Amino acid sequence: MISPSHKFIGDLQDYAEQVDALEAGEGEEEGTGDAIGDPCSSQGNAGNVRVEDIKIPQLGDFRVIVKTKRFDTIGAIPDSYVAEDSVQGLFINKIDSLDDEESSLIQQSFPGVDISNVLILEADRRPAAMWKLFGMIGGGVALCLLGTFLMLPKRASPKGFPPEQQTGME
Repeated sequence: MISPSHKFIGDLQDYAEQVDALEAGEGEEEGTGDAIGDPCSSQGNAGNVRVEDIKIPQLGDFRVIVKTKRFDTIGAIPDSYVAEDSVQGLFINKIDSLDDEESSLIQQSFPGVDISNVLILEADRRPAAMWKLFGMIGGGVALCLLGTFLMLPKRASPKGFPPEQQTGME
């Protein structure tokens, strides 16, 4: 997911417009193949610009990786860009981090990115409800008290002594 205000989106839109303009003019000229324009024409492109000659924009730098469970398989990931107004979630850098394979793949695809400065946002994740937090804390305290109680030595009363002598009172 990329913010619509990111420079890459503007570059990508410019690229798409250039390709569309070239492809729209492609059928007008006989025998030009992928090349567009007639160098002798006053309206043509000098040097016959081809789609392959247009520089494809590269995503160079980013600060946030969005982790999502929306797609069950790689085939479920959309082939084209999808615009979203917003993304809600929870930053999980302290809870979970990228494993070595994920970091390696990102470094290969985006060599200029410093992974240590990238935030991981898990989409649609929310903090636990207060009742759940208090329940976990209360359960932990109860288990500690139960463990302490079970570890206390059991007092066995000596057999054959009357109850008043068992307490040490006469």
